[in-house]
Amino acid sequence: MPSVSDTYRLLTAALVLVAVSGAVYAINDMVDVDSDRAHPVKKNRPLAAGEISRFGAIALALSCVVVATGIMQFLTLEVYLPIGIYLVMNVAYSVGVKEIPYLEAAIVASGFGLRLLVGSEILQIDLSQWLFWCVVFGSLMIVFGKRLSEAANYPDSRRRVLARYTLPGLGLLTRLAGLMLTATYLGWFVEIANSGIERSMVPLLTSCFLMGGLVMRYLAVVRKPISESPELLVVRDRGLFVLGILWLASFMLGHV
Repeated sequence: MPSVSDTYRLLTAALVLVAVSGAVYAINDMVDVDSDRAHPVKKNRPLAAGEISRFGAIALALSCVVVATGIMQFLTLEVYLPIGIYLVMNVAYSVGVKEIPYLEAAIVASGFGLRLLVGSEILQIDLSQWLFWCVVFGSLMIVFGKRLSEAANYPDSRRRVLARYTLPGLGLLTRLAGLMLTATYLGWFVEIANSGIERSMVPLLTSCFLMGGLVMRYLAVVRKPISESPELLVVRDRGLFVLGILWLASFMLGHV
């Protein structure tokens, strides 16, 4: 179990990442404001809806950077690099890289891997390469799934990068990422089983089957309009919700 000091550092790093993400989202929404206004869902975002001005978005982004910089003084130098890379990559994404197919998806997915690196540095633990790639491929599956859903259901979307993808190509990439997610999760399970670390293996093995079920269910519903918002899809799709709860329970029981 993490110590009190470890928990404090994790919460501090989480606040930094939230502040950095806030700056990135403000910049991204400011750049995308015109295309968001033409989107049936994104038009309700505060900037696109006119609830916040461009000046307000700039002020918010700068405030988030200042807050993140201040909080980072309480963290060790080892976490500065992944957090800095996360900020630079996402600013680059917002100002132009988002128009480059495949690379834009890789940048979005890599952000979740960088968060994992920050956590491992703070806790001073060796990060499993299987777990790292499991997170990356899971993120790629969701990113490509979002693109597939938007391309299939909103063909008039002003997200220009969608014109550089094809529906069959996005479907293939989503399935391949799901396959790699399942494979790397199994690799992580085998690594745990051979590590000699005391774990409840039956629940962890069960979680492997449930992970496969989650991937299959996601692929079955990925073309639905709601799949553009994964957070809503998980809550509203009964199959994903039940499988997700069962997976989480089995994963937690395996670490008791």
